[in-house]
Amino acid sequence: MSHDYTFQLPSGHGASIHMGKPPFFDGTGYNQWKTKMFGYLNAIHKDLWKVVEVGCEIPDEDETPTPLQQYVLQRNFQALNILHTSVSPEEFDKIEDAPTAKDAWDTLQVNHQGSRKVRESRIKTLKDELSLFSMKKDESVKEMYNRMKKITNQIKSLGGDKWGDREIVDKLLTVYMARDVTLPSLIRAERGFKHFTAENILGRIEAHHDQLRRVKINQDLAELQEQAAKNNGIALQASSKGKEKTN
Repeated sequence: MSHDYTFQLPSGHGASIHMGKPPFFDGTGYNQWKTKMFGYLNAIHKDLWKVVEVGCEIPDEDETPTPLQQYVLQRNFQALNILHTSVSPEEFDKIEDAPTAKDAWDTLQVNHQGSRKVRESRIKTLKDELSLFSMKKDESVKEMYNRMKKITNQIKSLGGDKWGDREIVDKLLTVYMARDVTLPSLIRAERGFKHFTAENILGRIEAHHDQLRRVKINQDLAELQEQAAKNNGIALQASSKGKEKTN
């Protein structure tokens, strides 16, 4: 997905939206907080996240900023204030002197996810884990998916961009083939498969399991009825022979 790294002055309909208190970060659960803050900043105004991601230049004191520069600076200080008020005192100490929202954001990221090289190394480790990923014995497909989703979420939170919806769907079906070769092929052959989400796949697999369970129940019931009929037949034969001997 392409990114627009340019700023434009709002045309009158770009006002910020009040979203209440920002997600709080106390030094634990950084990945979750990072995802929540991304959504929070974008929900207020798209330029708030943009100024965090792209950064801005702080003009010299004797320099007169243009209207666009003033606008970007305002968004920067707005985003920086949100970051300041959304972290614990211990985390605030780390970003107190950051001149821009991007500097503050990058400082927290390095502290809690490591440098770029460290993150890339972690991403590689997680991708290696995914390449060897398989279903556990007696694990449900939903439990397997949740376990896989946790790994892909970690990859995305570290900056990896490979694992979108399509990759997750393909991996889900590939892993499930170890338990059932036929069903994933049937799902892939369905009309509109390229638009399927992981939830669509899970729904079809679970519906298939439900159908198999109903078939098994009906088979067991039929066998019980057949056995009961045989037992009744044997009992009737025994009763008839007993009557014949009595007569």
